[in-house]
Amino acid sequence: MPEYGTASRSVKSWTVACLRDVGSEAAATRYRRLKRQLRCLEDSCRRRSFTEASPQVPGWSRLSCRLRERIGVEAAGQRRTICSVAATRQVP
Repeated sequence: MPEYGTASRSVKSWTVACLRDVGSEAAATRYRRLKRQLRCLEDSCRRRSFTEASPQVPGWSRLSCRLRERIGVEAAGQRRTICSVAATRQVP
C-alpha cells in the first residue's frame, strides 16, 4: 500500500525474493517468496509502483524480523558482536 493508504489491485509484475528466516540452531533457513509489484493509480503519487510487504518481512528486507531479532538477542546474551552471530548463522 503506498503512502496514500489506498489499496491497489493493479499488478505491474511479480518478483521472487530470496529471504532468510530462523531455522536450526546453526544456520538460517532460506526460502523464496513471490511478491507482487503493484501500480499506484493515484494521479498525485510520485512512486507509481510499490512492492507488497508483510509485517514479518518488510519490502526492502532480505531477512525476516524474527531472524533479525534472534541475532540481536544472541549477540546481547553472549556478549558478541552482531556480525559474529550473523556469520555463525551464515547470514551475510
